Amino acid sequence: MARLRSIIDACVRFRLLVIALAAVVMVLGILQLSRMPADVLPETSPVTVDIQTEAPGLSAPEVESLVTTPLSKNLLEGVLDVTDVTSDSIEGLSDIELHFAPGTDLYTARQLVQERLTGAFVLPNVSKPPVMVQPVSSTSDVMLIGLTSRQWSMIDMSVAARWVIVPKLLSLAGVSNVSTFGQADRQLQVLVNPTTLAGKHVTLNQIIETAGNAQLTSPLSYLQGNTPGTAGFIEDMLQRMTIQPVLPFGTPKNMAELPVTGAAGLSLGNVATMVQGSPPLAGAGEQNGAPALVLVVQKAPGANVLAVSNEIDAAIASLKPGLPQIAFDTSLFRDDTYLNSALGNLRTALIIAGILMAVALLALLLSLRLAFTALAGVALSFVAATALVSLLGYSFNSLVTLGLPDGSRDLESEKTVLLEAGFDELNGISWTKGCYMGQELTARTKYRALIRKRLFPVRIEGALPAPGTSIHKDGQEVGELRSGSGSRALAMLRLDAVKAGQKLTAGEVGVLPEIPAWMRLPETADP
Repeated sequence: MARLRSIIDACVRFRLLVIALAAVVMVLGILQLSRMPADVLPETSPVTVDIQTEAPGLSAPEVESLVTTPLSKNLLEGVLDVTDVTSDSIEGLSDIELHFAPGTDLYTARQLVQERLTGAFVLPNVSKPPVMVQPVSSTSDVMLIGLTSRQWSMIDMSVAARWVIVPKLLSLAGVSNVSTFGQADRQLQVLVNPTTLAGKHVTLNQIIETAGNAQLTSPLSYLQGNTPGTAGFIEDMLQRMTIQPVLPFGTPKNMAELPVTGAAGLSLGNVATMVQGSPPLAGAGEQNGAPALVLVVQKAPGANVLAVSNEIDAAIASLKPGLPQIAFDTSLFRDDTYLNSALGNLRTALIIAGILMAVALLALLLSLRLAFTALAGVALSFVAATALVSLLGYSFNSLVTLGLPDGSRDLESEKTVLLEAGFDELNGISWTKGCYMGQELTARTKYRALIRKRLFPVRIEGALPAPGTSIHKDGQEVGELRSGSGSRALAMLRLDAVKAGQKLTAGEVGVLPEIPAWMRLPETADP
């Protein structure tokens, strides 16, 4: 008590200095808050590294046996701190995802995987080299951009998107990846008719060899044109001249003049039709019912949604004068629209709360001076605490605070029941719609009161234990800890172990369950 009184006396004696320090803290705090990154959700994604390998022309079973299995079992086996490996093989594409232990540095994990990928040359030569996909944030998609044109074809727009628009967007700070839906790459295609080939006594292999060997490099490994510099050379007593294809052909007409291998006097144009086209699309883009290119822009982990969105808008504005044939539409989806609305609502709520607090203090203290001092103290404490949280790199985790699960960490695949994760309170379950996956099990669990455990928000008294730590009550295990941040976490607990105000333990740390007002519990729990 004496120490507190001495502090008060010192503040009163040096009141001008205290006021100056408070003003400096307030100004610095407001400046820090203005630079604080804003996002819809906190970063909750686990540490993963995604490797994708394109294998055009291969079926899903062939991709699995020739690409996915050799990569995952031979090349990527035994990477440090990898806890799980999942893969997906579809037509023409292999996708492998490596899950690392919690706490692993993302860039260290990517370096470990990249070192393994340097040995990809030992794999069967049936695909393109494996590519490590750039990491994206939890909310990932920050903007969808639609591209349409009345003057250009889809192929022309695809060329502009691939070589001009997408590189411009990828050069922006905070942009991690840009995916293009509906991209039609330009190709010179050779269309053959079996009847015509038979009439000219030309085989399909001759057509393939002619077209393939005329390229600078051919993807067909059995052709001579697969390796550059194999066309040979001509030499005399004075010099040696190498033979190489004259590329690019430019137009189908130029390609039609190629002589067919093994068929004297015949050119490709005599036995086949040359056209400019595109490969079959794996996915199409559409805007307002018309074909379009759709660019999905994804942001990097920790990037500021508002800053990234402003940079994208500025980049699109700089591209428009040079691409007048293309109409850009950035209103298809914008993450910053929701965020600006939420921040506006938050500002309004804070202003209303401040006014109500000022009125309450005036009514309680009956002194304008005392009310102003109390109000300034509350504002200073709020700004200083929030700025300190920002400087330390922490953030307010709304998911954990409200007791909402993160599917990537809090829900166990093929084990978690929807009712245990609070999907009913989140309006994630329909009790009137018929015939959906898991309906019978979910309904039986609800109406027969079979739920014995569920996720609860908990407050940690001490250092946050690792996810998966067992929680005990009177020496008996009653649940386990899931994800957490700071002093808040989620835990899967038995309902009969949850009592209002009763403390549990996780190792040496105290765990205090909380029951939010929105949570509906059966009679087995004591709210």
